[in-house]
Amino acid sequence: MSDISDLESRLSGALERIGRGVAKLGPASAAADAEVPAVQDMSEEVASLRRALEHEASASAQLEERLRAVTQKQDEVEAELSVAREAAEKAEAELAEAHEAADATVTEVADLRTTVDLDSAAGEEADERIEELSEKVAVLEGQLEVQTSARIAAEAAADSARNSLATAGAGDGEESLLANREAMEQMAQRLRRMRRMGKGVRENNERLRAAAEDKVVDVALINDALKAEIDSLKALREAEMAEADVILTGLAPMLSVANGTDAEATKEEDA
Repeated sequence: MSDISDLESRLSGALERIGRGVAKLGPASAAADAEVPAVQDMSEEVASLRRALEHEASASAQLEERLRAVTQKQDEVEAELSVAREAAEKAEAELAEAHEAADATVTEVADLRTTVDLDSAAGEEADERIEELSEKVAVLEGQLEVQTSARIAAEAAADSARNSLATAGAGDGEESLLANREAMEQMAQRLRRMRRMGKGVRENNERLRAAAEDKVVDVALINDALKAEIDSLKALREAEMAEADVILTGLAPMLSVANGTDAEATKEEDA
């Protein structure tokens, strides 16, 4: 740009000199003829300067075009840089979210491991309880078999007592018959209670067995089983006592008859 300004100033100076030379041609032609070579030289200089000016103008236009291209390219680069900066910020935000998600996942995995450990411990405890329940069911079933055998024996004893009363106590009087009947009634009631207790024990055993198969520990069910076991043992004890009462009641007439017979035999021997 400074070269163009220099050329323009030189061109202006040359034009001024040409103008002054042309003004001097009118008054003195001789002087004009003498200055013709100078004017020609100046014209050549002006033409040269014009060519140089045109060349510089063309170069300036090219430079301006290049400047516009560079400016446009710079704008494009700045726009791309802005887009890249936004993408980088977005990537950083996504990376931060990924870190947070990873931390949350690690925490969740730790919680799950803790839960699994607790579940494993609970499962082991449940297996132990289930094993205890299975053993308890086996014990209750054994006791139920014992109670069933005792009930059958008690019923057989009751039938035997009835037969004994029918044969030996036919003439023993109303009081003996009433006592025998009361003993038999108590025996029957206790046998019925024993049957109910045995049924309850069987039902609890079934529930305990189902709970053991499902691997479920039911505290209330265990308590019910223990209560049923206690009631069953009480019923068994009462049935045994009733059986003993019936037997004693059945034996009383026989003993009295035997005592009477012995007394008569003693009297006869004394006589």
